[in-house]
Amino acid sequence: MSEATPPAGEPSAEVASEQPYAQAHDWEDSRYAGIFPILMVLISQWHWLSGVMRLFGNGWKLFMVFALMGVCNIRSIEQLKHVRRDEAGRILGIGTLACLETLWGWFHEVAKHGRAAVLVAAFSDDQLQRGLVGTDVWFTDGHLLPYTGMHKVHASYHTQRRMPTPGQTNLVTCDARGRVVCFEIQEGKGDLRGRILALGEYAREQGLGVMPLQVFDREGDGLEFFSTLVATDTPFVTWEKNADAARLRGLEEERFTETLTLNGTEYRLLEEEKACLYPPKPVPPEADAESAPAHRFKLRRVVIWNLRTGHRTSVVCWDGDLALTTVAITTAMLSRWGASENTFKHLQEQHPYHYHPGFGVSESEKQDIANPAIKAIDARRLALKTQLNRLYKQQTKCKPGIKKDGTLRANSKHRRIAAEIAAAEAELARLKDERDQLPERVDVGTLSDYRSFQAIDNEGKNLFDVVTSSVWNARCQLIDWLEPVYAKDSDRVDLLYAILNCHGWIRSDGRWVVVRLEPLQQPARRAAQEQLCRKLTGLGARIPGGKWLRIEVGDAPL
Repeated sequence: MSEATPPAGEPSAEVASEQPYAQAHDWEDSRYAGIFPILMVLISQWHWLSGVMRLFGNGWKLFMVFALMGVCNIRSIEQLKHVRRDEAGRILGIGTLACLETLWGWFHEVAKHGRAAVLVAAFSDDQLQRGLVGTDVWFTDGHLLPYTGMHKVHASYHTQRRMPTPGQTNLVTCDARGRVVCFEIQEGKGDLRGRILALGEYAREQGLGVMPLQVFDREGDGLEFFSTLVATDTPFVTWEKNADAARLRGLEEERFTETLTLNGTEYRLLEEEKACLYPPKPVPPEADAESAPAHRFKLRRVVIWNLRTGHRTSVVCWDGDLALTTVAITTAMLSRWGASENTFKHLQEQHPYHYHPGFGVSESEKQDIANPAIKAIDARRLALKTQLNRLYKQQTKCKPGIKKDGTLRANSKHRRIAAEIAAAEAELARLKDERDQLPERVDVGTLSDYRSFQAIDNEGKNLFDVVTSSVWNARCQLIDWLEPVYAKDSDRVDLLYAILNCHGWIRSDGRWVVVRLEPLQQPARRAAQEQLCRKLTGLGARIPGGKWLRIEVGDAPL
């Protein structure tokens, strides 16, 4: 972390005298030795330990505990009571893992500094500066963080249940390899469009040179938003939300000239040009041209034909100066929202992704809601429209009552229905005028029987998510390093988790911290395990106290 990282081997003056792995001891066994590869990657590549020591002093111990939780899928601090405290403490370099009361004391001591935002920003900036995450394609999506407490909070959206759910939205950005680039927790449903624009500005501030291609889901579809992205030179690709399905089905097969095979599925592609104008209607002559300028721009539309299912859909793209091919545009879209949307599903299964330590609330700055008066009027209008449809049907089935002299009867059923229709139409028009005069959103403070919204304190959540994201990125890095030494693609992730679950032994002296892992049984897996350990030792990982880290594979020491 660029602002929070002192030179290697030189602890900050702000850091207390207590150092990790300070206690010297001979070989001691630990069933958690397998997490050491993750710690070595974080210390050597991310300079993670020195960064948190600079910001939080002895609070580094809590972050090591969070790393243990992330690697071993321990879902809460309370579940640490099932951990072997001596064995876990040795591998984390904190002696003996503290009891739950002390762990919560560590947490509150770290959280009271209020430096989570600084840590998150330093984590994101440092990854980009060190080249630890990709900058060619950025995938951004929102993920529900549900809230089940007693306070009134804004609602997010539960995609699987298709219903609003109290909670927050974690807007997470990943690169093409699935590494977490950055994240931001927002109240309620969150603002995906605002986040995409902020990411474009962030990329320019970081001086990336070539702007990353922003890839997002249908929620970001919108002509006004597309116009803003083009005007700010922010390349993007997304699904075309309101595509004409009948037109797509009617496109001739011979026009699909490009082919793509991704994740075992074959696709055929067709590219078109989509001319856009915002505002969509011409500006009236009497309008001020400067206040409502028309923006004309062109987007690239790619129609994707899934040969396995026969389904056709389309994406729109503006690539600026990137000069992307049709296949590259399609690959970028399908790599995140095609048949392989598994990055955060896997993260949620393997890490305590939804865990929120230390809930707290405060008065929210967002107190506006949809006007309940409009909702009541809309319900009344819907009932009137239903009544009108019924009256229209009755009117068509009855004939006007006529006297013998040919005049209409005053009390005929036809005239009664006509009178009811006129009254309902007049009431419907009155309700429409009344609705048009009401504001769409109102402040809850102006209403009776409404509680104000509370905002969830995310200080502890951000601290925990920095560790979870770091562990996830380190895991991705280890999988990449296993690729040249283990040929089985389908088994590489399982191999990594087998290594992370290894038992082993640890020894610490004045210069070295050495961890020895028990060897895996299969020859191919053991060879890959040994080569990975050599790679990790060769990184030259060194903790701020000056000790070097080494990892090896072997039998139990005598």
